[in-house]
This record gives sequence, structure tokens and C-alpha cells, in this order.
Amino acid sequence: MHGQNVLHRDIKTSNILMSEGKPQLCDFGISKEVSGQTMTATMGSGLTTDFAAPEVLRAANHGTALPNSRSSAGHVLYEAMYGVMAPSRTHAPYEVQLPLPPHANPHVVPLLHKLLAPDPADRPSAEAVLLEPLFADASHVAREIAEQHIESVFHRKLGGTEPYPQQRLGFEVKAVRGVATAELKRKFNACREELKRRGRQGPELAEHWAFVGCRAEALESICANGLLPVGHPLNPSQSTDEGWFGHPRYGVYLGTCGDYVLKYSNGMSPLAEGKQVDILVFKVLPGKVYQCHGVEMGCRPKDGYDCHMSPHQLEWYLPLEGQSCPAYVLTIKAVKLVGNGAGDDA
Repeated sequence: MHGQNVLHRDIKTSNILMSEGKPQLCDFGISKEVSGQTMTATMGSGLTTDFAAPEVLRAANHGTALPNSRSSAGHVLYEAMYGVMAPSRTHAPYEVQLPLPPHANPHVVPLLHKLLAPDPADRPSAEAVLLEPLFADASHVAREIAEQHIESVFHRKLGGTEPYPQQRLGFEVKAVRGVATAELKRKFNACREELKRRGRQGPELAEHWAFVGCRAEALESICANGLLPVGHPLNPSQSTDEGWFGHPRYGVYLGTCGDYVLKYSNGMSPLAEGKQVDILVFKVLPGKVYQCHGVEMGCRPKDGYDCHMSPHQLEWYLPLEGQSCPAYVLTIKAVKLVGNGAGDDA
């Protein structure tokens, strides 16, 4: 639903019905259509507080609340696993982890600990939840959902990079391959903790998607080691480029739009119809963003900020270790659009 910019805002056990053995979410009475990356929404009088996330309860007196579906799903899972409702946060400190009793299944408590985390940045995505050991029997389903989701992310984040619109070229995702490693995930989580230490909170701790194109021979090295600054022992690049928005010896560059990076996987040339290349999809933690207003050739990371954004918002420059984590490799093919093209790649 979030992929369609819809927040349910009242996920609870009584709003989940079983139909032919499959759960169906119902009662969209206080759901809300939203837009933008933060997807903030008003509290709403129909919210069930026993299933609400702590940040939603904290915000009740201020008129706004962040999406709470992952925390609410944790409350639903708690009730399914223990047969009783989870302890209410109505009278508990918002920043304290709810107590979790032992469970016969060793995978229940670790997952609930993540879903019910006081900090929304510590809660896993829906795709990550389905890959948890508790749902091992459904792991193939989780992979299919994750692949469909990342394909949707690619198409939503097309920037209309020329010459593709002029030549009426669109894109097909021909293959998806997950590449995240435990070590790079650990560094990514350590970077999140570093951002918290710097005082970042709320949207400054949000994860974003970013894209990287590269030479075919460099692909597997990036999958294994992540993006590394020029001069790093594991980065063979001898580039002398000083970087338009940050020196590549002190940080790495990623694209915000999938079509923008395709040329980097194709010898710096746009894709022709029928051409097929691989690109990488990363999770990134930008933190506090310094917005560049022009070329700042060879500059070092700005004091007081965690990353740079290019003037046209097409590139991140990330200087922190673990600030980006490779998640998928996509095989993209350029195809001719048919009809009027409306909605083909939106």
C-alpha cells in the first residue's frame, strides 16, 4: 500500500479477515492517500491506540503522526503468537522497548523486538520481515515480493533523462538479483548508529534508494565490498577526477534516478533500443544533507552535514563508511514505447 502512497493507519487484528486461507486487510475508514517521501499524516480520531506506534502516540498532541504500520504489524504478530494483546504504550515511556516474554519458537522474540522497536528507523521493512527465519517456509514468496517491489522502485524513480523521452524509449526490468551481504548490512547499521550519535533523528535517519552504473568487470567487486573512495586499497581506480560536488577520495557518488546511471554501465553512452545492461540498487542513509547550488569542484565533506546533494538532485555524495549498502542488481533493457506512452514508466 505504501508503494501506492496509501496509509491504512489502523492495522489491528480485528481489521484482518481470512478468506480462503489468506489474510485480507479491511476497514480503510481512516486510511489516507499521501504523497512525498516522508508520508506524514494527521492523527485521525479513529486510530486504535493499543496498536499505534510510540511516535504516533507521542505526536498526538501535535497534530501529526508518522506511518505506524510496521509497529502495528508487530502488535498483531504479538497477539497471534501469545494469544493476548501486547502491553499498551498508553502509559509506558515511548522510548522504552516493550517487555517480551519467552516463546517456544526461538525466532518470535527477535522479530518482535525489531518490529516493536521504539525508534522507527530500527524497524525492518515488510520485505525484510518476510525473510526472517520465522517465515522461512515463505521465503520464496518473500523474494518474489521483494523483486516486484524493487522493480516498482526503479520505475517510480525514473528521472526523464534525455535522450530517452525524445527517442520514446522506456525500460524493462529483465532480472533482479539480491546481493546484500551480512558484513555490509552490519556497516550500514553501524552508520545509522553514527548518525544517531551526531544527533540525527526523524527524516534524517530515513533510508532512501539510490542507483549505480558501472563497468561489467567492476560489478561483483562492488557487490562484495560496496562503493569505496578512490585510493582505498580495495578500489583499483586510478581516477584523477576531483569530483563536481565532493572529492572522490573522501566519498562516493550514487544516482537518485535509475535512468540517469544507465550510461555508466554502457561506456558512457545512452542505451539504444534493445540494449541491456546491469545496474546496482543501493540503500542509503543520507543523514543531514548539504544542498549544492553549483559546482564545488574537489570540495571535502562539509562540516555539520552527512552528505552532499547535487544542484539538480540527481546525485548523492556520501562520505561516511557504510552509508550505502548494495541491495540488488537489476538487468535493464531499453524498449520502444508504444501508444501514447502515458503511464508506461511512471
